[in-house]
Amino acid sequence: MADETQLNTVEEIEDDSTEETVAEELEATETNTDDVEDEDEDDDEDEDEESDAETYFTTRIDIEADTRVEAIDLLNQHIADMTDLYTQTKQAHWNVRGMNFQQLHELFDQRAVTLPELIDQLAERAGTLGGYAMGTIRMAAESSRLPEYPLDVTEGILVVEAMAQRWAQYAAFVREAIDEADDLDDDATEDLFTEIQRSVDKSLWFIEAHLQ
Repeated sequence: MADETQLNTVEEIEDDSTEETVAEELEATETNTDDVEDEDEDDDEDEDEESDAETYFTTRIDIEADTRVEAIDLLNQHIADMTDLYTQTKQAHWNVRGMNFQQLHELFDQRAVTLPELIDQLAERAGTLGGYAMGTIRMAAESSRLPEYPLDVTEGILVVEAMAQRWAQYAAFVREAIDEADDLDDDATEDLFTEIQRSVDKSLWFIEAHLQ
């Protein structure tokens, strides 16, 4: 009799263990199913986000829309920065004074005239990617990252210092843009910024030489 009771107890324990195991497996299956559903929902959201990307103009260029939108934003930022740099350099050209007036007056004009062609290339690249070039003076004023021109500075050496600061800051922006374009795998935009880098670095050299 004791053996039968013990046997029944063992069977009950096994049944309970089996039920617990089945319940755990069912719970794990439900959890995995929920995870898969969540992943599917995340994938659907990502696809929706990707499909929302579009440019101002349509184009058949074989670069993903997301990439083009980012590249266009980058190009427009530099249109603003460079337009501001151009007008500030002309401001220095018009208002510098002192013993070296003639030399500095010509220096700033020579550096300023290197910029419009580069601005044009930035705008045309944005257009090539399907973008809308943001090129007015007011647009530049709203978006430029350069500090405002110091209106109280007219003495030759102080104007040179102000200009050197702004050209150096923009040169750093261009170096960052090269890396950003590389991250986007946009070789043509990267090449454009590399070309701009050479020109801006040269102008900075011309300006800084007057401080050495």
